[in-house]
Amino acid sequence: QRGPDLPRAAVVCLNVSQDANLPPDVADFCRAARLRTGQPLAVDLVETARQAGLSLGDIELGVLEWADAGWVSYVPAGRDLLLDLLPPPPDAARRIETLLEGYETVQAQRVDEVSAYAQTARCRHGYLNAYLGGRAIERCSACDNCVGVKTLPETGLPDEREQLLTILRCVAEAPWSWGRDSLARILRGSDRVRPGGHSLHRQANESPEFGALAFRSRTAVDRMLERLESGGFLQARSLEHGGVVLDLTAQGQTALQNPAALDGLVVSPAVSPPSSRPSAGTGQGAQEEADLGVDEELFELLRAWRLEQARSQGVPPYVIFHDSHLRSIAAHRPVTLDVLSGVKGVGPRKLEQYGEAVLALVRRYSEAQG
Repeated sequence: QRGPDLPRAAVVCLNVSQDANLPPDVADFCRAARLRTGQPLAVDLVETARQAGLSLGDIELGVLEWADAGWVSYVPAGRDLLLDLLPPPPDAARRIETLLEGYETVQAQRVDEVSAYAQTARCRHGYLNAYLGGRAIERCSACDNCVGVKTLPETGLPDEREQLLTILRCVAEAPWSWGRDSLARILRGSDRVRPGGHSLHRQANESPEFGALAFRSRTAVDRMLERLESGGFLQARSLEHGGVVLDLTAQGQTALQNPAALDGLVVSPAVSPPSSRPSAGTGQGAQEEADLGVDEELFELLRAWRLEQARSQGVPPYVIFHDSHLRSIAAHRPVTLDVLSGVKGVGPRKLEQYGEAVLALVRRYSEAQG
């Protein structure tokens, strides 16, 4: 809660005798501030008010009234916020739980959406268009699902294991240890100086590996250095002046003699052809739902019910239940609270708040189906 902004500092002077018959609050203030007649004194208004037992919200108004009465002189300087921390509301724990549940639901939805996009066998442009509410696209001439995975042309460049060996050789043959930045610049053949940086040493330019990885980006070289370090082939060492250099480890020496030791670091992701990819939402949970058979009509009824609940509560629909949770309900078609509690996404709070309504909807639907 914000009150009147208070002066950061104030110069106050008592204009009457210390023995004058002053009102109690004025007398308490003068004692707390240790004011002497005719002696201006810089005081902390907040601390003085607290010592005098006066209200922080009313202290400056009081001092101004005392100045008008001629008892004191008052010169404020600067302003600070007067903020009071209010006690938490009695339902703070429930609010926090609701916020955390909403956050968890949103994050789960994002993961599901990213996973569905990655696993879809449909046109990716069409998938994104549909997600954003655009026109439907059945096929394009660009995405991997429509045109297949293209084979990269032969470049004649060294494979990744050879590139990692180049880095190890650069470290092993160096006249002294290099830092990460210097190593990356040597390997890329770049003597460009970053702002606040320094030029490469002359011997760096004479390294046999100078420019050996010029075809790789700086980010790619940095990542290879990180992989070699995390794999135990390079080791960081701190210098007395605060710098950090990379040294070759015994494991790195072994890799120079036996390059196969680097195979575990080689990144060569296998890309499945479009025909072998699972369709959207075919994770373990989705597979279980597929085995049970999601009732699409019941799912749509549940979505309509969720929308009504969301509008009445003024919250987004996913806060009530995420689509994947409604699909689980439509697949299991629970008829008791015990069964519903075992469905994915139905925790104790949601069970208490929405359980009976969900069961009633499922029962009505089942009865209508005969």
